[in-house]
Amino acid sequence: MSRLRLRLVRALTTLPDRTGWGWSAAIACAYAIVAAAIGFPTGFLKLAPAAFAVFTSPVYLVLVALLGLACTLAYLRSASIWPPVFLHGLAVNVWVFLLGGRALLEAR
Repeated sequence: MSRLRLRLVRALTTLPDRTGWGWSAAIACAYAIVAAAIGFPTGFLKLAPAAFAVFTSPVYLVLVALLGLACTLAYLRSASIWPPVFLHGLAVNVWVFLLGGRALLEAR
């Protein structure tokens, strides 16, 4: 693997050190979760306009915020990006394939 590719992989998978985090980090995490929950439906306006009603449902947005909180806590606990990535992927796949998310999106 070339040095440039190795540096790119390291830059994309390494997150900042958590030492010295205080209230400012907690506020930043809360802001990121709220911004993701609000911004999430707007990404689907162009991607799947028929499913916009699903993604703007208050129940769905609360679940998105809870998943964001769980992923944030998984990162803070592990200091690695991979547990939140796995948790998010697991939640999305369970919703789409086991809980009827695909049928809900295709019905609209």
